Amino acid sequence: MNTIRPFKTLFYLTIFLFGTFSLTSCLDSDDPTAEYTPISLIAIYQGVPDLEVEIELDSQTITTKALEFEDYTKYHSYPVGQRNFKFESKSGDSLASVSFRFEENYYYSIFLSGTDTTVRPILTKDTPISGGLEDEAAVRFINLSPDSDLLALRVKDSETNLFTYSPFRAVSSFSKLNSAPTVFEIVNPDGDVLASSTSYRLNMRSYHTVIAQGYVEPKDGLPRLKIKILSNSN
Repeated sequence: MNTIRPFKTLFYLTIFLFGTFSLTSCLDSDDPTAEYTPISLIAIYQGVPDLEVEIELDSQTITTKALEFEDYTKYHSYPVGQRNFKFESKSGDSLASVSFRFEENYYYSIFLSGTDTTVRPILTKDTPISGGLEDEAAVRFINLSPDSDLLALRVKDSETNLFTYSPFRAVSSFSKLNSAPTVFEIVNPDGDVLASSTSYRLNMRSYHTVIAQGYVEPKDGLPRLKIKILSNSN
């Protein structure tokens, strides 16, 4: 179910092709007066456990349904320029906000992090691998575990970490990885495996975000640390 209202123009449909960041237009060539509206592409991930979040953009509610933990909007198009996102609880309490000047034809992600009393949005510009991908895939890592110390991501049976130890709210750049079924593991500085994923297929020229989320030591029914994998290629 779509939980967010995308910005739409009368004549353009954006298609996400992460490897080249291209936009495919559906302009009605019979109408010379059609006006192009510059857009940026923004995705939002709700990474705060035990919380439902409503979103306002420039004082207008854009969620059709409150985002629950693990909800992901994928990329939607919005006019470029200074945009103001406000995040509220389902009961209307203000949680956090972010103001940013979004650029034309760029892709961004907003990750909501923290607890229900310490919500903070993490804004990233989703920059592709320089030179593009051929037979590889690309992944990045973000630590959204509120009670974690340093966490690293590795591929199962690998002797080295794919990403170095990251503190809470740290997000890496994208890195190349072989396109194949892959099992990821989250490890602490002692080398202990704290969570692992099921086998996940990384297709050629695809982009993915691997998230460490939940609690290392959960209390009161809160979710335990686990791996969540998002596709950044629609």
